[in-house]
Amino acid sequence: MSSTEVLEWDKFCKLEKLYGVNSFSFPSSTSHGEVYRFGARFSLASDLAKVSINGRTQNTSDGYAQLMRTVMAWGVVESFFDLKGISINHETQRNSHMVPNYDVTQLALLKSKLGNSQCIKFFRELKVHTNPTHTTKLDEYLNNPNGSYDVSYLFSAIRHVFAHGILTPHTGKVTPKVTVKICKSLVEFFLGIVNAEFGQIVRSHADYASV
Repeated sequence: MSSTEVLEWDKFCKLEKLYGVNSFSFPSSTSHGEVYRFGARFSLASDLAKVSINGRTQNTSDGYAQLMRTVMAWGVVESFFDLKGISINHETQRNSHMVPNYDVTQLALLKSKLGNSQCIKFFRELKVHTNPTHTTKLDEYLNNPNGSYDVSYLFSAIRHVFAHGILTPHTGKVTPKVTVKICKSLVEFFLGIVNAEFGQIVRSHADYASV
């Protein structure tokens, strides 16, 4: 089975070889290596499915696999916006450059998946271990799961807490299957945004049609 590549990756590689990274609409400081590392990270986050952990049930292992995948996927989103000279860890830049890319229909579907009592239990426990910004944003979700909160803070909160060794597939006394569902839903939504945006950058290249 072949690995998953970001949209228009093959075309990007051909164009980059002929014209260089700076022929795309990235800032002049963006390097060849940064784009290729992004591509590799996208593939890994897309394709990670299973991990084997001695002494754990398959359900628990699956939960850990998706938590790991969430950390990787957040890194993909960060690195993609870094290619564009944007730091999405700053709230104003996140609001200005990432939130406008949300597809309204897909966003409504994601919020419907995250609005049940089991997901709320998971994030209520997660909130205890977050920094003040994430605490505020998670409160917006917890107070109104179908409201206007920014779903990216649920995503980055998982990354933050799991990377610090606190989060497990049983957080909030939910089953690992709930954790898997939460992580998969967020990862697929945000990798979809990155996928579409990178493809658009490649298709906008002046010589796209000639290669």
